Amino acid sequence: MNIKIVLFMCVLGIHTTYASAQNDKNQKPNEKNGVVKQLQFDLVPLNSPVKEPIAKFLIKAPTDFDIQQISYRLLSSTDLIEKNKNYSPSKLVPGSGGNELHIPMNNYPSGFYKLFVKVKIKKDQQKEYFYKSAYHDFVRFSYEKSSGEVPMPDTELNDSTVLGIDSDKNGIRDDVQIWINKTYNSSSFPNTNNALKQTHRHFQLAFENYLNKDLAVSYYNKAQEGLECIMWIRDDGYMIYKKHKAQLLNTPERIKVFTMIDSYTHGTSDHLPETSITERHQYCEFNAANE
Repeated sequence: MNIKIVLFMCVLGIHTTYASAQNDKNQKPNEKNGVVKQLQFDLVPLNSPVKEPIAKFLIKAPTDFDIQQISYRLLSSTDLIEKNKNYSPSKLVPGSGGNELHIPMNNYPSGFYKLFVKVKIKKDQQKEYFYKSAYHDFVRFSYEKSSGEVPMPDTELNDSTVLGIDSDKNGIRDDVQIWINKTYNSSSFPNTNNALKQTHRHFQLAFENYLNKDLAVSYYNKAQEGLECIMWIRDDGYMIYKKHKAQLLNTPERIKVFTMIDSYTHGTSDHLPETSITERHQYCEFNAANE
């Protein structure tokens, strides 16, 4: 596909997918001699948000693209540094709509994930084809362990530390999780619910690492991406963000830590690039829609 056409389609917000063949390890996955190759396969989440032990993805490919080998790697959206870049081999699973890729999720906590996939095909097993969309080289999906709603924590105990209580270990403070699920329940406002949880997870990680300036700023900026996401989902997104912020900063100590982290960003080049309103969905760590 002509690169000018690709760029034009991206501006229009058209979701176009690409893949690439890689012969040289030093060559970028999505390029060959400076030419972007059209994707030969696509991945469609079948059960996101995933609420069962297996995440399922439909593999869409033309009949002459006969996949012989498939492997993947999974990255949490809260992982700023990829500790493991190795791909795990998998097998194609026949499904009603075609072949599927199944990812076991039992050992993972609830949250948002990025799935990277590469394949080899029958007619040329020396090449590796990597999944790539118009915006990302991964597929986004969310995973929710079916543990039920957390109980409201004891206020004194919960507010005795900056991080508070996170009984289900999903990266969200229990009292804030209850507020999000009650105010913007996942049935009526699934995208708002996800965006607020995305934002809160990164704020919690910034608080956890507030003595490490670089790491705290990195997570703080990721939390700001959550704000961009909320503002794309809803016209009143900023007001909702402020309501969440009031829940987040409900003690003097939490306000103090937030102010300290915010001061780290003053006079630095660490900030989000200017993005048009229509492009803000790129900051959502899940497949978002307007509400």
